[in-house]
Formats: sequence, structure tokens, C-alpha cells
Amino acid sequence: MRVLIDATGVSEYHGGMKTYLLGLLHGWRDYDDELTLAGMSYLPSEVEGYLRSGSVRRLESDTTLRRLRFQQLELPGVVQASKADVVLSSDPSMSLRARVPTVVTVHDLRYLSRPAEFSFGRRWYRRLAWGQGMRRAAAIIAVSNSTRDEIVRAVPSAAGRVQVVHHGGDHVRKWRQEPNPAPYAIAFAHWTNKRPEMSLHVWQELRRMLPGLETRLKVIGVPAEERDHLSGLVSELGLDGLVELMPHLPNEEYEGIFSSAALVLMPSTLEGFGLPVLEALALGIPIVASGGAGMEEAGGACALYAQTGMVEEFAQLCATALFDGDFVAGFQAQAAAHAEKFTWSETARRTREVLWHAIAH
Repeated sequence: MRVLIDATGVSEYHGGMKTYLLGLLHGWRDYDDELTLAGMSYLPSEVEGYLRSGSVRRLESDTTLRRLRFQQLELPGVVQASKADVVLSSDPSMSLRARVPTVVTVHDLRYLSRPAEFSFGRRWYRRLAWGQGMRRAAAIIAVSNSTRDEIVRAVPSAAGRVQVVHHGGDHVRKWRQEPNPAPYAIAFAHWTNKRPEMSLHVWQELRRMLPGLETRLKVIGVPAEERDHLSGLVSELGLDGLVELMPHLPNEEYEGIFSSAALVLMPSTLEGFGLPVLEALALGIPIVASGGAGMEEAGGACALYAQTGMVEEFAQLCATALFDGDFVAGFQAQAAAHAEKFTWSETARRTREVLWHAIAH
């Protein structure tokens, strides 16, 4: 099978879509398919190492208009040149002129359920490009059952074309874990749904509950334009010295900080799957997450969920995850058993099944 992977939606930062692409390619190494990748200039250099045959094409600029031009005007020529049997798009946008079946991947439809978290331009682009993609695709891969339900609500005609293919979590086995003499927790800030302000309020409440608290909170992925605001909030909440705001990090540094954490805090408004939840469990790190925000499939019964969404509940669960000996004693084995169910080999196998079916029909 010859597959063209449209990876133009993959971000330059360490994030779920980059991990998805690299994990999928890792799992795909068991097969002899010819893969051609198309992405933006910052497409990870690692992708070449995963291709048994095929090639990589990087676009020379990183603008949304450049991406649209590629998908609608240039990608059909790449399909023809690569003799692709099918196109796999890493997000729901797709070419209308590819002339072979296209399968799109949907991570979440947060722009519909949480529109306030997006700029007007981003909402407009997703409504146009993603909407047409889901309506026209030969098949749709949803990364979770909750995302599948979102798709069917948004595009009822897609109901018979959606297959759920979970992410893998076994990529964390290569992450470096180091002794952690000064325990710390991590939270995220690289997208608005991560709610870094909530994480700071949770840490303030946790310190109120535990006046001698020394566990630091590292907030990762703080955009430059948000740093002054969040720094001011840290000081306002009296958390100077207890909270560290960190920018987007190089992969190796990010992986080292993540894998050595004592707790992962995710008070997100919505996640398509919640890959950091699975990554934490695979590493034996307790996770406290929002209940009803799409992370239950990744976390299973191992993660701790704040069902009310209140700061006090998040703080209480953080205290349990960090300091309750009975919880910690039973957590490790349960988390490992759950995480073992999610592998990139299985993700690749299920993805190939969807592609073969799209070709055959």
C-alpha cells in the first residue's frame, strides 16, 4: 500500500499531534508500505528515520494560506507523483482534488464545543476546512469514543464512517527518568484549554491545606504573550518560589522534566484523548484531571478525576496523589497494567485497517 500522509497540521511544538505522528510512524515500521509525508518546514527531523520507503516533503513557509494552497493545489500532484493509493490527513482538513480516498484524523472538535478558546480566524478556518473534511472523507479516525460522539453530533452523516483508534503510550519507555530529590508537579499552558490559571489556584489551595508544602509546580509551555499575566498571578496568589513558569521546551528537556515529575495536573476544559494522562500512567506518575473532559479513556480507573471542577476538589485529589501512602502503594501496578493496553503498534494496525477499507470501497 502506498500512503501519502498530510502532516501539515502537526505543530512545531511538543504536543499531541507531533507525538501522534511519530508514534504512528514508529508502529508502522512493522509493515512494508511506502509512506510519503508532507508537512511544514518544522516537521520533526525524526520522521525520516521511520520510513522504510518513501520520502518527506517540507513546505517552505509556515502560514495557513500556504497550507491551504498546498492542500488544494499542490497535494494532488504529490499524490500522482507518489502513486499513492490513499491519503491520511493528520487532522480533518483535506484536499478536494486528491482523486484517491482520503481518511482524516479527528483529535477533538473543541472549536465547536469551546468556541471562546479560539480566535475568530482559527474558528473560521476549522469550520471551513474541518467541516468539509468530515463531510467528504472516505473514512474518519476518531482518537477516542468521546471524540467520535462529538463528530456524529456535528456531522450526523459521518456516523457510518467513523472508527475509533486510540493513541499508544509506549513511546515513553525511552524517556529518561532521573532520581527526584525535590518532588515537583507539572501542569500545562500551551493551549487555552489547559487552564494554567486554574492550576495556579489549585496550588494556592493545596498550600492553604498543607501550610508546609514544599512541592513545586512547573507550568510548561507558557506562551510569551501570556508570561507577564501568569507571572503577575503567581505573585498575587503568593506562590513566588513555589511555581515555575516554563516556555515551550525542546523534546529531550520536556521528556526529562515530565518523566521525573511526582504528579501531573490537568484541569483541562476538554481533551480529545488526553495523551499526557496515558504518558503519566505509563511512567507510573499519578494524574489529577478534570472529570467529564474526555480523559477517562486514557486514564481509566487509575487517574483521579475532579468531577465538580472546583479548586478545592482538585487540591484534595492532588494531596491524595502526592501524600496518601495507601493510594500510592496500589497505584503503580494498576497504572502499568492499564497503560500496557495502548501501543503504537496497535494504533498503526488499526489505522491500516481503516485505510485498506477506504481503498476497497
